[in-house]
Amino acid sequence: METVVLFADISGFTNVSEACAKHGIRGNEELAFCINRYMEGMVKNLAKFGGDIIKFVGDAMIVMWPRSKWKKDDPDGNDEEEKINVIRKSIQCACDIQKEMNNKKIMANVTNLSVKIGIAFGKCALLYVGGVFERSEFFTVGTALTYALKSEEQATAGGQIIVSDTAFRYVKN
Repeated sequence: METVVLFADISGFTNVSEACAKHGIRGNEELAFCINRYMEGMVKNLAKFGGDIIKFVGDAMIVMWPRSKWKKDDPDGNDEEEKINVIRKSIQCACDIQKEMNNKKIMANVTNLSVKIGIAFGKCALLYVGGVFERSEFFTVGTALTYALKSEEQATAGGQIIVSDTAFRYVKN
């Protein structure tokens, strides 16, 4: 399927987890509280823009806007205008996340956190694997995910959004 993929990775989380580890069990509770409050802020923004959280990956998340959520009147996927609208929606979502979450102070003794975001457009598949020993999992594969990950890696610090050329070429005007 064609989709927009947003990959968001919290910047500064390693420092927070190391600081919390010094407090033993209380530190673990603080760390869980901290990551939950930060992710909660990101999830609220994603909900406003219709992104589907596919997976939490440690202090990161994979989000998709699959074609099935686009306009229903174009089953063949030829509607360029709708493609552009969905890509713009994902970029606006990322901007709103940055506006609200960049350098956000979650707890008094925790340094400010921020997030690096990569966005891409392309083909992706959501796979269901497992089923043995009552264990199964969904995971994502495809070029859109690959380019979103590569885009996020190019961010040098939290607070940045990198849009892959796979998405940028549709919205550059």
